[in-house]
Amino acid sequence: MRMVYKHQGFATVEQIISRLTTSIVENEPHLNTQRSTRNRDRVSESTSSQLIMQEQDVAYQESLLRDQERSRKKEEEERAIQRIQEEQEQQEREKEEKIAARLALRQKLKETLTEQ
Repeated sequence: MRMVYKHQGFATVEQIISRLTTSIVENEPHLNTQRSTRNRDRVSESTSSQLIMQEQDVAYQESLLRDQERSRKKEEEERAIQRIQEEQEQQEREKEEKIAARLALRQKLKETLTEQ
């Protein structure tokens, strides 16, 4: 900011109005330049703010995608573990059924041999 008019002493109202009007006219280019600079700075700040917001949004979206991918992989791993456990349980049941069938067959064979 700068001083554009300084008055000392006595003057009539008309003299003061004339000097102020002249001062305004003389400083109009400087005022316009300052207004233009201020507006450009506001636009620049606004653009910078928008860019920062966009960058933050992109970073958030990327983080969200990474989290979703981690979650998906974890669920796949849990399903794979569950399948393996179910297969092992099925194999164990089949093994127990075979053993039971063999024992039943032996028992039947033993009874058959004992009857003869």
